[in-house]
Amino acid sequence: MGGLFIFAFFNQGWIIKTISKYGSPSRRIYTWKEVVPRIFKGYPLIGSGLGTYKLVSWRENPEKEWIMDLVNSYEGTRSMQATVAWHWLWQDILAKPERYYVLSAYVRSNIVSSNNVFLTLECINDEGNVMATEWGIVSAGRSWELKKTQIYVPQGTRKISVKLAKRLGEGSVWFDGIGLIESPMPFLKREKERLEFIPKNMVFNSGFEMLDQSGRPKFWTGTPGRSTTLTAHSLYFDYLCELGIIGLASLLLVIAIFFRSAVRYLRSYSFFAAGGVIGGCSLSILAALIHGTVETFLDFFPVGLMFWIVIGLGMGLLRLHISD
Repeated sequence: MGGLFIFAFFNQGWIIKTISKYGSPSRRIYTWKEVVPRIFKGYPLIGSGLGTYKLVSWRENPEKEWIMDLVNSYEGTRSMQATVAWHWLWQDILAKPERYYVLSAYVRSNIVSSNNVFLTLECINDEGNVMATEWGIVSAGRSWELKKTQIYVPQGTRKISVKLAKRLGEGSVWFDGIGLIESPMPFLKREKERLEFIPKNMVFNSGFEMLDQSGRPKFWTGTPGRSTTLTAHSLYFDYLCELGIIGLASLLLVIAIFFRSAVRYLRSYSFFAAGGVIGGCSLSILAALIHGTVETFLDFFPVGLMFWIVIGLGMGLLRLHISD
């Protein structure tokens, strides 16, 4: 059992890559050889607090994640196909503060999945800081559908970043006919002012018809994609990144104390002593720790709470029966 635990800990990345559920292009599992050097370049003793997010990789070949589709377009001859989640195709557009802006796009997917598309708007000031964000999470079906999202631009905003991306799930998402218009102000009540307000599309190359020398759509930028896996997919790597060596050592110390006391008690009596509760607690924690080599289950509050309740129950029964 100990050998299996050690093998799983140091090879968990390779193990998960062999499972089809986790082997999709939108996920990447990191092995200890990749994780440990990253940790020791940051905050090795106390962790970074955002350590797991540093494990999210920036992909090297964005061209493979956004594909120019010449067949499945809504209008014109081209559309953009997103094949990997969290890879942004974006364009910055000058905007006026204290206005409403509406982003629209025709989207479709070859696999029906809810909330699988980002139509994101970010308000950015002169310093490049994000003032407001509207994620614009929508669902794409098998046929082209018009989807919209809206944002209010706060004071101090200089530009709006229009960002498109596939959010999750298998398959691909297609985008076409991107539009960003300024909505009429609510206080424009006079009919003449309303008639004079003619919204126009502020997005350049909204149908991806114009290409640059490299064959990519003009005015659009592809940001290297992120994996949808935002943790190290290991309880121990997660603690090592978030809380550093001290945090991981503290966790292992508590677990070692629990198992040392439990094993000594069960060897002196029997597995079924104390109604078998102590033995059951020990096996359940052992199973959770083995599962922890491939999952950060303590991040999920109900499961994490149950984990510590079982340890507390086991330690309490041990103290009670040992004192008797």
